Amino acid sequence: MRARGAIATALAAALVMTGTVGAAAGASRSSVTGSGTGHFLETNGAFSLSVNGRGEGPLAQGYVRGSGVYVDAFEVEGPITCMRVEGNRASIKYRFKRASGPGAPPQGGGVQVYIEDNGRPQAGRPVDRVATEPPQPPGVFDAAAGVCTDPTLNPAWTPLESGDYDVRDAG
Repeated sequence: MRARGAIATALAAALVMTGTVGAAAGASRSSVTGSGTGHFLETNGAFSLSVNGRGEGPLAQGYVRGSGVYVDAFEVEGPITCMRVEGNRASIKYRFKRASGPGAPPQGGGVQVYIEDNGRPQAGRPVDRVATEPPQPPGVFDAAAGVCTDPTLNPAWTPLESGDYDVRDAG
């Protein structure tokens, strides 16, 4: 019995030393919420993106809905598989639980989107920005569904035309 207690204590100490317990405890404080609309830079097609996520890394939870016209109309929605928050920026991966429309990517695939929170709208105009990577089919998305790119490195930001996001970094 004493050996089991010593092993449990050593394991708990190792988890604290490696940051596993701290990361799990802090993960629930980071969050990204809100919605916005705009136009894709490449095609000028309209888009809408709504996010409600909490946590960090592959333990993040939440849901994302997107719609618009890139080449053809699409609607996608699904659960968050990864979220990374750095200051006022976030990268979020989500799987397409539902995908419809002639321009929709394959259901079961996913995408990584980026959000930059620059505060509340000013004089009724949004100040936040978004960016997106191309959608991926299921097998490709699955290979890295739980790993989000550093959101501070994404250069292709699109300004919102309406809406507001709230990015909170647990730091």
